[in-house]
Amino acid sequence: MSLPRIIHVLGSVEHGGAERVVLDLAAAQHGVIGECSVICLERRGALEPEFTRHGIPVRSLPASARGVFGMAWHLGAQLRDANPRVVHAHNIAPHIAVALSRRLRGWGDTTTRLIYTEHGRLADDRPTILALRRWLSGSYHATIAVSQDVRDQLVAVGIGSPDRTYVVLNGVDLRRFVARPARAHALGRRIISVGRLSPIKGPDLLIDAIALIADHAGPLHLTMVGDGLMREALEAQVERLGLGDVVTFAGAQQDVRPLLREADLFVLPSRSEGVSLALLEAMASGLPVVATAVGGTPEVTGPGHGGLLVPPDDPSALAEAMVTMLGDAELAAKESIAARRRVEEAFSLDATVAAY
Repeated sequence: MSLPRIIHVLGSVEHGGAERVVLDLAAAQHGVIGECSVICLERRGALEPEFTRHGIPVRSLPASARGVFGMAWHLGAQLRDANPRVVHAHNIAPHIAVALSRRLRGWGDTTTRLIYTEHGRLADDRPTILALRRWLSGSYHATIAVSQDVRDQLVAVGIGSPDRTYVVLNGVDLRRFVARPARAHALGRRIISVGRLSPIKGPDLLIDAIALIADHAGPLHLTMVGDGLMREALEAQVERLGLGDVVTFAGAQQDVRPLLREADLFVLPSRSEGVSLALLEAMASGLPVVATAVGGTPEVTGPGHGGLLVPPDDPSALAEAMVTMLGDAELAAKESIAARRRVEEAFSLDATVAAY
């Protein structure tokens, strides 16, 4: 008996937290509970070889698929031909496109199930978009939020029925991440931040915070992992602040584990978050954390659970927390152990897959 087809629909499979969550989820599902494939609305991307390695094909819509209705029309043709048992949409554009495509093209039957996952706080709250999403959300059999904070927001704006809106926490494959060994700071204290170089992730705030402490906090080095539209502006900011010897831009990385192992502190300076996969991976590696108290982050970490939380958009608070963590070896060691334990207890990939 053949396995049912499961199709994940995303904007792309470029580097990103949501995309990696889908990669891990689909890889765990494929060949076990279903035959998985991926459809990208906009383009494929850098993670396609990773999907292919797991035997998961990645397709994209034709270049002629422009606008909401164009995407939905072409997507509907692909879904009709594939005859899936489950279609799983991820984030806003796929949420709209999948439900609209079913209304336009009538694919599937009464056994077909539609699932939607919101991977972060709502990024587009325009009244017209919210009205369209409310109308289409009735097409979904389950709506998933990656944190209680995200679920509360979805319910508040009327996306998804409250009795069919669930929290499924992101998870990390703990077999891939081992806690790094404790070590002295003889070579200089190494800070790492992993995330898209976009305003919502707050990389500019982190650079400002580093500038506040670089001259009097002892040897420091910041590695910024990720890429995005802000990179050129951030490089100019580093040059303007005289931090060329302190900050390194490492670009997007397929595997961040070697860089995490070499670090002493992970910093997440976001202005908004769902549940950051980069944060979970850092904690699984035994890194103490300084993070902004936004979105689902306080549900993940905090004092006694791996790190310190600070208000968003406050470089001074970020700087003070970094100095505190780097300057107190006992605190850093305690939070390092707590970070790994927190992920083991609540954010394992096995738990995430089981919940889905």
